[in-house]
Amino acid sequence: ESEWQDGMDLMNLIIREGKSWPFEEEFDTVDAYRGYFLSHSAFVVRTIDPGLDCQGRMSKPGTVLGAFYIKPNYPGRCSHVCNGGFIT
Repeated sequence: ESEWQDGMDLMNLIIREGKSWPFEEEFDTVDAYRGYFLSHSAFVVRTIDPGLDCQGRMSKPGTVLGAFYIKPNYPGRCSHVCNGGFIT
């Protein structure tokens, strides 16, 4: 639960950029974000050691750098066909 807001903030940043996700509207609540991004298997990527992020800022250990999900594209016998969304 502690990463939900971090994940939503990253997702909304990607939506605002308008380059890689098809959404036009940002998520305005954590519940809305959870309904989309956390409906199946979702993960966050954290730093282990301090270092520079992609914008040249120092990140502390434990900083959330990205997130991804994996979920079925189709129900039933086609559930092995998956869809993944990555925010890095």
